[in-house]
Amino acid sequence: MASIDSVADKVIWSAQHLIALKAEIPGYLNNEPCEVTAEAEPGTNRLISRLRTKVPIPVSIPLRIGDCFQNLRSALDYLVWELVLAAGNIPTNEHQFPICNKAEAFKDAVKRGRLKRISPEALAEIERFQPYHTSAGGALKLINDFANINKQRKAN
Repeated sequence: MASIDSVADKVIWSAQHLIALKAEIPGYLNNEPCEVTAEAEPGTNRLISRLRTKVPIPVSIPLRIGDCFQNLRSALDYLVWELVLAAGNIPTNEHQFPICNKAEAFKDAVKRGRLKRISPEALAEIERFQPYHTSAGGALKLINDFANINKQRKAN
């Protein structure tokens, strides 16, 4: 039986990370963790500003940011899983919420089975929210980009 409970749980967990992050950042910033210096560039009239870190960013801050985005990205995949169930079908490991910058990439994701066995209405809605429909890419692109950064880089 389809249920969006798992999707909601992931979104709520992401929000919990965001709340913790909002509580932690002011404490870090209150320690005056960096300073801005300005110096004249030799041979020109240009002023060069530099940001010097005095206190390293606590590892918990980038970890929370990464977890926040990763949970949002996972919630989208959970949603596809539930849409397959809602259509009376059995999900597989191929199912995934595609986030595509070009219409051709979305069509390719559909051909690869990312959205097979969901209703045509659900498919149309997922396609409607794809980043290629907006000039800046929208929220889905942001979630996907940050989730990918989180998967591929160390926190510090």
